Amino acid sequence: MQLRHGVNDDVLDYNNFGEEIKQWTYVHELSQTPTATDTPQPNQSRTRYGSSGPNAPVEAISIQGAGHNISINAAEVIRFFGLDGTGPSGSSSSSSSSSGGGSTIAVRARGTTAQESITLRVGGIDVESWTLATGMRDYTATTALSGDVLVAFTNDNGDRDVQVDYVQVNGQARQAEDQSENTGAWDGSCGGGSFSEWLHCNGHINFGPVSGVSSGM
Repeated sequence: MQLRHGVNDDVLDYNNFGEEIKQWTYVHELSQTPTATDTPQPNQSRTRYGSSGPNAPVEAISIQGAGHNISINAAEVIRFFGLDGTGPSGSSSSSSSSSGGGSTIAVRARGTTAQESITLRVGGIDVESWTLATGMRDYTATTALSGDVLVAFTNDNGDRDVQVDYVQVNGQARQAEDQSENTGAWDGSCGGGSFSEWLHCNGHINFGPVSGVSSGM
């Protein structure tokens, strides 16, 4: 969902913009804390929820100096809906992004508080980050990178925990509980566990190389 609102709107009060954000982050079971903030144009402030990528499930754009009738940037709308080839936009069941051709990697995961953030890393390079819903969902990215596929929990605090069901690389499922390298599971201490779906602390699960079988399987 892409939201736009002029700060000087004299028909629909600007306070409704915040309520729209609350509504759509609730529908998508997302935190109301932005995953990313930027300025697409000098008079615009954009916040993204659920993903820092171009196809975040919820994207809100506040336009300074604009009233009720606002101009629409057609290229931005086309980009958001994935019609420029960047991939499908996020939906109530998944969030997708593209980092170039190559391998498609889907991470099925959930958080316990809807505030947890995970990062998909391939060959030591961050591909995409997402804020998790409390229900299991698929988070998908496409990358030409090679090397080990890692899912990292990056913002542990309080009751935040991450459960990873599996990672699917080009259609091949790799179960989290089958992986021997888990640096975020708790077993008396952070990083003390392995062969677990859970990341209780900041850390990662290594699902093995993009090509070939994953470790622990």
